[in-house]
Amino acid sequence: MRLPTDFLRGARVVWLALLLSACAGVLGPRTIVLSEDELQALIARHFPFSNRMLDVLQVDVDLPRISIRQDTERIAVLLRVRTRGSFPKTPYVGTLALTCGVRFEPGDNSVRLADVRVERFEIEGASADVQRLLGPIGRMVTEQALEGRAIYALRAKDLAAVEGHGYRPGGVRVTHAGVEITLVPL
Repeated sequence: MRLPTDFLRGARVVWLALLLSACAGVLGPRTIVLSEDELQALIARHFPFSNRMLDVLQVDVDLPRISIRQDTERIAVLLRVRTRGSFPKTPYVGTLALTCGVRFEPGDNSVRLADVRVERFEIEGASADVQRLLGPIGRMVTEQALEGRAIYALRAKDLAAVEGHGYRPGGVRVTHAGVEITLVPL
């Protein structure tokens, strides 16, 4: 029995559609996830850091603690801040809370902090005048020091392996699982 030509063409189209959809499943985007614990370790590597301002104030920042803010797709970071120097003469200790996003830098295949925003800066035992003086300085120093800082980079061998499987790094975003790096087909 011979099948009609229209039936064979239709079967070929269905078969081709099934084949293409299977390929799309194989070649679709993939992700690398950096968990909250991994992010904590990656960010902690950049601390402590110090910044001297105008040769009168030394600001030391350390003890980062991170958490994922699912509602805003940002990373929240809590830091300890210590000041010392000739102005003000009294050393102060405080906490600084900030949030940041992430971005992918294709030039060096790194994940970098982006849109760093200081949400709160509190100095223990400081008067309102000292708070007003040191608050803007702490915000500025922190935002400038952390904006664009690389927290993760794909190594050359990792990148070669990814590309060997037909992918390249694409976007990056903060999710409930951590930071997701999307790998897209070449």
